[in-house]
Amino acid sequence: SQMIFSLFYLSTILDKFPYTRVSTAMQIDGYSLDAQKSRMKAFAEFNDYEIAHEYEDAGKSGKSIEGRTQFNQMMEDIKTGKDGVSFVLVFKLSRFGRNAADVLSTLQVMQDFGVNLICVEDGIDSSKDAGKLMISVLSAVAEIERENIRVQTMEGRIQKAREGKWNGGFAPYGYKLVDGKLEINEEEAPAIRTIYEQYVTTDSGANGIAKYLENHGISKVQRQNGKNPLFDARLIRMILKNPVYCGKIAYGRRKTEKVHGTRNEYRLVEQENFLLVDGLHEAIIPEDVWQAAQVKLAAQAKRYEHVNKGKNECTHLLSGIVKCPVCGVGMYGNKCVKRKADGSKYKDFYYYGCKHRSMTRGHKCDYKKQIRKELLDDAVAEVICKLVSNPKFAAMMQEKINMKVDTTAIEQEISNYEKQLRQAYSTKSKLIEEIDSLDPDDRHYSRRKSDLDDRLYGMYDKIEELESLLIAARAKKQAIEAEKLTGDNIYKVLIYFDQLYGKMNDREKRQLIEELISEIQIYPERQPNGQWLKSIKFRLPIIEEDMNISLDNEQQVESVVQLSKQDSKQPTTITLVEPCERYLQSYLEAYDEYKINGVQSYAFDDARAYNIFEKYDNYRNERNLPSNRVGSDFYWLVDPSRNYFIGEISIRHRLTDALKRYGGHIGYGIRFSEWNKGYGTLMLQLALEKAKHLGISTALITCDDDNYGSAKVMEKNGLVLQDKVSNIINGQAITTRRYTKAL
Repeated sequence: SQMIFSLFYLSTILDKFPYTRVSTAMQIDGYSLDAQKSRMKAFAEFNDYEIAHEYEDAGKSGKSIEGRTQFNQMMEDIKTGKDGVSFVLVFKLSRFGRNAADVLSTLQVMQDFGVNLICVEDGIDSSKDAGKLMISVLSAVAEIERENIRVQTMEGRIQKAREGKWNGGFAPYGYKLVDGKLEINEEEAPAIRTIYEQYVTTDSGANGIAKYLENHGISKVQRQNGKNPLFDARLIRMILKNPVYCGKIAYGRRKTEKVHGTRNEYRLVEQENFLLVDGLHEAIIPEDVWQAAQVKLAAQAKRYEHVNKGKNECTHLLSGIVKCPVCGVGMYGNKCVKRKADGSKYKDFYYYGCKHRSMTRGHKCDYKKQIRKELLDDAVAEVICKLVSNPKFAAMMQEKINMKVDTTAIEQEISNYEKQLRQAYSTKSKLIEEIDSLDPDDRHYSRRKSDLDDRLYGMYDKIEELESLLIAARAKKQAIEAEKLTGDNIYKVLIYFDQLYGKMNDREKRQLIEELISEIQIYPERQPNGQWLKSIKFRLPIIEEDMNISLDNEQQVESVVQLSKQDSKQPTTITLVEPCERYLQSYLEAYDEYKINGVQSYAFDDARAYNIFEKYDNYRNERNLPSNRVGSDFYWLVDPSRNYFIGEISIRHRLTDALKRYGGHIGYGIRFSEWNKGYGTLMLQLALEKAKHLGISTALITCDDDNYGSAKVMEKNGLVLQDKVSNIINGQAITTRRYTKAL
């Protein structure tokens, strides 16, 4: 305590950020936000401290810093040096956080920016050695307390479930909450009864019921926890599994488990054994109907099995690579177990079907055909074998391997940056010498020193910019050389493809196909000669020009397959895809990069807060959009080899008068760590092709007049400056460049 009070009597007044957090349970014990603030303000006033800003998180858990909006805003303000504060003031350390690792790592970040922590009730000051030790100890204690609180809370919920009461949260679809109790919602309940009736009394599965509901005009009532007006198969399966509809209350059906190897990441895991008791609410469907639905669900689970889940499962070589001929999305492998009349297993049937063949998040495709896996896999392998058997092919591949990659341009760029950097350092040194040599008695001393200081600060800015450009240029050179090495390895494999392919296992074949082929197109109908395959697009420039390869089927009838090359000047593994779960984690990391690096205008959304794929689907189908928005198609630029998200681009279906002046047809953003690497140019190039297919005849794209980077990207893609117009954006006058290109 003496050490703490000795700090308080310093004559210098230090600004402080007070931070308050109160969880719902703690309000009972008197630690309300008002109580915390009163104590901290009295503490600051007594010690002559000035409060710079207040941050508070009401009802937020202290188990981790994630999800605490004001806490994270405070950390951002500390990093940007806002108000020049020296301390953060909290009521108790447990209000700061109950996760020891989070507390210590956050404190380290604060101290990196010259900010320390004072805990009023605990008497702790992190600027003192004793304070650091106490924080380590109390953080661990707080974490233990949090775990005890969690256990006690769970016990309360279990007891509530044993009594047949609803445990909180949104009411299940078909019910409403009245004074905390479940009551049947007669507007929603008929759909629940129809789902169970159709499932139990017909041969329909979840997908068939989704179609039945849509065809009969039975839509989902939009509520706060679900805006999609359609019942999709996933929701229907959840309804069929939920025992609440037969008058039961379940607890522990899903358990939150920590993701192995992470600190604060958790996932829900289905449990086989859980508490199931009679509820106090009225059932919507009889218990025997619910039991019949569970029997059918279990039977279907055995019939339709997920692919690639076990050692004996089949690897689908072309999943996601072969495209639907109707909607253009990937077709994915699936498996169906065919059985004999007596119920015994006959054989496994593997096929490719459109991802949207059944209702998926309210989106569906009319292409219902399922194509046998063996037919498509063998046809693709035959194309490549015929290609490599060409006498000129091996010589062509060897020539590409021996070809030296041209890095002259990037090396010249690096040399120029190094030269400019040397000059900038020299100028900086001379300016420092001039400042040191100034005569303080000179009557123009203040003005001359101010002028030299301004020039010096400007030079520091220039040095920082040149260093960033130099790092980016060197990284670009390394990427070009690494790309050449990857390409060489694939070319070597291709030379001996016909010998190696037969010896590879399915997993190795899949990896090779992913590296080699970016896209496969098929015919909507099987051709008279038995072939489905229409075209193959390679990731690498395998051939110098488009060419045709003939395939022979069993009837010796030929089918023509076109092989196309990609632009060899662009990174070969980068592609434009529809947003999907595969790259979601990387997308979230890109969003976090913007926040960490202080980028004010976020190009990406916080997909942790809502279902971002539902948003994309609404934009694509022009459904439930704000009045000032128009329909758009969204795409992600990704590196599939690393499951890595690079950028996002949106293509608007039409333009309003406002969009014609500011915004245009296309908007895009690149993740912070990938700026200045040419990805904007590549993404716009690919998006213009998509815009053409959407029926846009002339693309209009805009950028601010001083955004030279975006202007350069557009000009590289052949867009021509049409004019410059003035706009008022957020109360500021902005000059906007408008570029156009005929597609």
